[in-house]
Amino acid sequence: MSAAFFRNIHEAEPDVEPDVEEVWMLIAYWKLRRLAPRVQRVHGRRQAAEPVIGAYGPTLVPHAQAYRDVYDEAARFELTWIREMAEGRGAVGELVKRCRTWLPLVVRDVHGFDGSDICDKPTVADDVLTDASRLYALAFDARDGQGQPLSYIQALTTQLDAAMQSADKERAEAEAADTKYQELLKNVRETAEVFNTDLKAFRRTLGNLVGRSDKDYQKLRAEKAHVKDEDDDADAPSAPQPVPPADPSAPTPTP
Repeated sequence: MSAAFFRNIHEAEPDVEPDVEEVWMLIAYWKLRRLAPRVQRVHGRRQAAEPVIGAYGPTLVPHAQAYRDVYDEAARFELTWIREMAEGRGAVGELVKRCRTWLPLVVRDVHGFDGSDICDKPTVADDVLTDASRLYALAFDARDGQGQPLSYIQALTTQLDAAMQSADKERAEAEAADTKYQELLKNVRETAEVFNTDLKAFRRTLGNLVGRSDKDYQKLRAEKAHVKDEDDDADAPSAPQPVPPADPSAPTPTP
């Protein structure tokens, strides 16, 4: 999952014996996703023997499943989001390129036009589309010394029109995808909070019941989430790869 899924939620257990991982622990969403099927199966194995474990059934099990469902839905859509955002940036970037390649000719041939503000904000799609439309209109209305349209106007308008239509279309699709993705991430965050509350309580009950050295308690610890377990499901996400620190001696990239 993307960096959006590596934001953490606080997990506090102030009423238990201090423990490095139990006090104000930061739990990443991918870890909660790996713990969800484990806690469902631990609950399923132990509920018949212990009424207190069974008492968690009406909330813990459906909350764990709900979290699995919303996390997996967001994970599946993430590839679409990445693609649509890339296509949007690419189409806007192509429009910027087309504007900048035609701009010197228009500046040369249209008196009083310096073009310095055309595509001066190349990462802002609305500004790029506005600037492209202005350049298009200016060139279309311009006349040469004999009162004729610019000799290259057909080529310019054909290229700019195609690039503007593509940028507008891809920008709209990227915005729609981003809106949906942000809503999915919101669902993940909200569902995670609910599930995490149940998980904390269940783990504390289990620890008091069977001891913290019990394997079922251990597999529900956040610090054990990255370790493969027999209660994992096939769709459990892998731990994210660490991002290497930047080389302080490397030159700062420039646009």
